[in-house]
Amino acid sequence: MVFRPIGEGSREVLGGRGEVVIVPGMSRYDGEQVLVVPRALLEEIGVFEGIRTTGLDEAVERLLDPANHFFMDRAAAEEDPTHKQLIPY
Repeated sequence: MVFRPIGEGSREVLGGRGEVVIVPGMSRYDGEQVLVVPRALLEEIGVFEGIRTTGLDEAVERLLDPANHFFMDRAAAEEDPTHKQLIPY
């Protein structure tokens, strides 16, 4: 199956025989998991904008500590202000 977003909360699904089916209520991020940390942890470490050049070792150690991060549903993470996504570019 091939999924293609067609609007808020719906997807167009191309089935195995080539038929197109609209699936209402299906998130465009359906099943996608993202790595998150509690926003409070980032506030403890020190919120910043741009490039941070000091305190990196401690910040990375705390962020990557398995007790401090976990995977959650992307749709939920996009709406949850108590968690921040770690995006590894």
